[in-house]
Amino acid sequence: METAATGAPGKHPDKQNGALVIGASSVGTMFEWYDFFLYGALVANINMHFYSGVNETTGYI
Repeated sequence: METAATGAPGKHPDKQNGALVIGASSVGTMFEWYDFFLYGALVANINMHFYSGVNETTGYI
């Protein structure tokens, strides 16, 4: 007995779906860069207040 391989139905992605993916990716990237900016801006203060008993380099890590 032989069976033929069938593919998925010929449905093309919607343009609206592509815009949703691009928008969601952009929002996620903005949150990631905001988090990176906050850490970079506050790392010196966090180091002084929370890790005052250790070496400066160790506090940054």
